[in-house]
Formats: sequence, structure tokens, C-alpha cells
Amino acid sequence: MGQIFGLTPWLRLTIGAIGVIVILTGVFRVFIEFIKDELTHKNEALIHERGHERRKLGSYLLLGLEFLVAADIVQTILRPTLEDLGLLAMIVAIRIVFSYFIRKEMEEIS
Repeated sequence: MGQIFGLTPWLRLTIGAIGVIVILTGVFRVFIEFIKDELTHKNEALIHERGHERRKLGSYLLLGLEFLVAADIVQTILRPTLEDLGLLAMIVAIRIVFSYFIRKEMEEIS
């Protein structure tokens, strides 16, 4: 059991890093698409493309947030103090609200 607890910081860091990489990948890819669209499309086509780009970025953000929540859950499961549980509850609540509004905006764009 001691080996599992020794891996906890690395496991949490790895899962959290995956979340950050997913978000940064999405930002980079959508930014590249944005630049390409700016250079190649007329104004009418840009309105449609912006919705597609925003939905795509929202998808990356939501997936990245899921990994970040998972990292927090791993830490809390293996080291469950009352303070950690309260902190996790606040983090998850904030991310749920954030995810809800991203999804809602993505639906409005569709």
C-alpha cells in the first residue's frame, strides 16, 4: 500500500498534465484554424466558421477539465482529509458550472 501512496503525486501530476496538454492542444489547433480562415475566407463564411471553431475549442476545454477533475479526485481518494474533501468539492463545483456554461454556449452556436 505504501507504494501506491508514493505514486500518488506522480499520478496526479501526470493526469493533470494530460488535461493541460489537451487544453493547450485545442487552443493551438483552433488558433491555427482561425488564422487560416482569416486569410482565406470572405466575411460571410467567417460567421459560420467562428461557430465551428468555438464548438471545437469548447470540446477541448471540457475534455481538459475532465482530466483536471480526475487528477484532483485521485489525490483526494488516496489522501482523504476533511480539508481535501472540501477543497475537491469546491473545485468540482466550479468546474461543473464552467462546463455547463461551455456546453450551453456550444449548443447555442449549433
